[in-house]
Amino acid sequence: MKKNKKVISIIWFLFTAIMLSFSSFAWLSTNRVLGFQSFNIHIASRGGIEVSVDAVDWKSVMTLTDLIQANQTYPSSTNQIPRLLRPVSTSGEVENGRLRMFSGRALYDYASSNMIIAAERSNEREGFGQNSNGAFIAFDLFFRNQTDMTLFLSPASTITPIGQSSGIENALRVAFLKQGTLPSTANLRDIQTMSGANSSIIWEPNYERHTESAIAHARDTYGLNISNNFNRIIYSGIRNEILSFERISLRGSNAYNYPNKFRQVSVDIATRSNFNNLEEIMIINPGITKVRIYIWIEGQDIDCEDNASLGSLLINLQLSAEYL
Repeated sequence: MKKNKKVISIIWFLFTAIMLSFSSFAWLSTNRVLGFQSFNIHIASRGGIEVSVDAVDWKSVMTLTDLIQANQTYPSSTNQIPRLLRPVSTSGEVENGRLRMFSGRALYDYASSNMIIAAERSNEREGFGQNSNGAFIAFDLFFRNQTDMTLFLSPASTITPIGQSSGIENALRVAFLKQGTLPSTANLRDIQTMSGANSSIIWEPNYERHTESAIAHARDTYGLNISNNFNRIIYSGIRNEILSFERISLRGSNAYNYPNKFRQVSVDIATRSNFNNLEEIMIINPGITKVRIYIWIEGQDIDCEDNASLGSLLINLQLSAEYL
């Protein structure tokens, strides 16, 4: 029997402006950010599954305005879409339905003559554009369907530069957190406040692509030779705050050396550029399902280095829902 496919498209246009610097080590310098002046989102669905930003107004096409105005009917919302993106890191661990994110920076330690790393917890707060001090994107979507469906990442999903590539697109990550499912007839407040996620589903795009600067960065900073390696590079995400006086070296910033500070990240979906297969994200049961979505620059990725400055970036997230 042929499966019915329902497509949900989320298209992000980020017109970016990057400040330049000349250092060359992991994490972008503190004055370097990935910023944008314009941001649009379109979510389209056709039959079988509906999408909402507040579990009140169900429609086939949504814009950034819908996310901004969601708080009017979704008072507990924490949609964070800042004007500037800064490198953060996560091990993928979840706490109270939120992804544990850490904002890090590389420092020169004169006592040891080494580059060290420091990091502090980065919690999301409701805010948009210049009114948000957030370092990453986070928002909620609600899906309503009447039968079991599988949510897939479509091959149409891409993270690509507009114009010349700098490589920062290879350091981006997307995570999905399934907060729970309730009947469509459940109390609205109970639906909106679902926060039962205890794990994350992480997508790493373009895992085989690295610029020459990133290859040199991997060699000089981490001692990795990836010049002829097109496999996914295993990395350790930050799991707890790191104080500068702990003097954790940048080169040794991994789970093997510091298991309390780092954890090897389990990437659930890793795709090459121009991948052509549907990638399963999660099962969605009948009723209303709340999913929290994160988009960030992973500071522990070797592609997050100071030569990765760019002018513009296109994030196209397309989901496909199929009946089981």
